[in-house]
Amino acid sequence: MEIERHWKRIPKTSESRTENHQSQPLQTYKIFNNTRIVTEAWYPILPSRKLKKMKSHSFKIGAQRIVLFRGDDRVVRALDAFCPHMGADLGRGEVTGNEIRCYFHRWKYDAQGNLSEIPCKSKLPFNLKIQNYDTQEAYGFIWVYAGKKAPYPVPKPPGLEGLSVEGRLLIKTKLFVHHHVLMASAIDIQHFASVHNLHADFSHEIEIPVEDNYTWKVMGKLNENGVRNRIVSWFLGQQFGYRALFSGGSIVSISYGENQRFRGRVNGMKLPTPHVLWGCVPHSDGVSDAYVFIVQKKNNGIWGEVKSKVNFVFSIVLLAWLKDDDVKAFPRMRFQAQNLIDLDASVAKLISLTEKLKVSLWSFKN
Repeated sequence: MEIERHWKRIPKTSESRTENHQSQPLQTYKIFNNTRIVTEAWYPILPSRKLKKMKSHSFKIGAQRIVLFRGDDRVVRALDAFCPHMGADLGRGEVTGNEIRCYFHRWKYDAQGNLSEIPCKSKLPFNLKIQNYDTQEAYGFIWVYAGKKAPYPVPKPPGLEGLSVEGRLLIKTKLFVHHHVLMASAIDIQHFASVHNLHADFSHEIEIPVEDNYTWKVMGKLNENGVRNRIVSWFLGQQFGYRALFSGGSIVSISYGENQRFRGRVNGMKLPTPHVLWGCVPHSDGVSDAYVFIVQKKNNGIWGEVKSKVNFVFSIVLLAWLKDDDVKAFPRMRFQAQNLIDLDASVAKLISLTEKLKVSLWSFKN
């Protein structure tokens, strides 16, 4: 209990990044775990219900301030936030039709960021454009893509591609580390035994089906060492696996136990497949916000609603079982991947793929 209380008292900061640099030099990366970098990816901003029709909201990610506004057609748009006339925040402005007007001198910009009106001028003296960004509403949230054009939509968890889905926010939590470290823990084969006390012979395969998206397929054969292993083996059988989709360095979504049957029997009852998606937003101090969504196939009718509720509860139970174990490893962690061994091959591959992602103009200047 004393250890538990001590863990909860540790501040939610990333102060360890500045420590031990003389005796333990910190290996840095171009992109992975780099607090000054924002990748071109989708980021969750705020719940859809909080941006009303004809309202605006500005926010900051990395070094970039962006304005969101919902027009008369209820569509959400995103632009660079500062009016290029004298720099007022357009988030303080007025939404008119499907355009936004600066509060300071009433200059107006259309949905694509083009200057459309200067009230004191009958004719525009020049062409002027603010950078616009793709937006999407998914899982009850507004998402913005940190690049000129999104090459793919907000992703769905593995196994739900092409299906009509629904999702809801389970929790927003502040991580003790950069979110890339959270992602690495999702496919860290060693930590299943050392942290979760799940002993198995795990293997993994990697697919790269879409630009800046890569999927891990992890399979394991559980043994019966320990109480937790025996319980899981009794419930699921010895074979267990999951797929993890990493998207743009900001999102990881995991589908646990696809086509898993009770006790692993061919004719056993098919168990629900929990689909969980983490949408992460970085802070300059190395800490990230993580929005945790439960996603599932949309089911219609009364029985469909019952099935959805069962899947939702099953997902929460699984997350509650795994979450506390993982977060105890993060406080005061100064992530270092300098002395990897063969069992760390999965983590090393994730780092190398993340290093190939595109850097957004929302990043800080070096």
